[in-house]
Amino acid sequence: EWHLAPGQDLYVFATMRGIAVRFAVTIDQILDTPEGTLYASAYPEQMLYLPRRALFRVPLTRHDRRSVKSRPQGDGSEIEARISDLSIKGFCLEVPAAQIGHHQVGLTYHYHSMDLPDTRVTLTGEATLVNLRPATTPGVLSAGFAIADPDPLTERVLMRAALYYQRETLKMGG
Repeated sequence: EWHLAPGQDLYVFATMRGIAVRFAVTIDQILDTPEGTLYASAYPEQMLYLPRRALFRVPLTRHDRRSVKSRPQGDGSEIEARISDLSIKGFCLEVPAAQIGHHQVGLTYHYHSMDLPDTRVTLTGEATLVNLRPATTPGVLSAGFAIADPDPLTERVLMRAALYYQRETLKMGG
């Protein structure tokens, strides 16, 4: 559980529809509202807008349960996991914690059977596991993969799918 107090510095990283910002503020006061706790502060003096191309990640809509199969190169069993977000340079999977561990960060995986909307191609290729963090579901980890040397076709397919999910999110009012 987090405990924030007036006078404490708060560092914020936020993304919305492909735009990412980072800033820091000092909490002036904490207010309890019917909607939840509100942390009041002065408007940030400086906001860093991060490059869209480097951070443009799109979450898949909740009703779209796409999965991909992957296997670490060399030894290891195949994992089939749900895709939680994607970009033209990589993707994030929701993997049961029992099937993946932090010791595997940095390993190259072969992925296949990535079938995305608004495309005619099923993707296969190599991707490096770059990070693992807890997912919102207990017992599941979010595994971030960077695609190793994506070719122009792979980038186009991923961008087309990302734009599709952006449109779907806008249609649903999110």
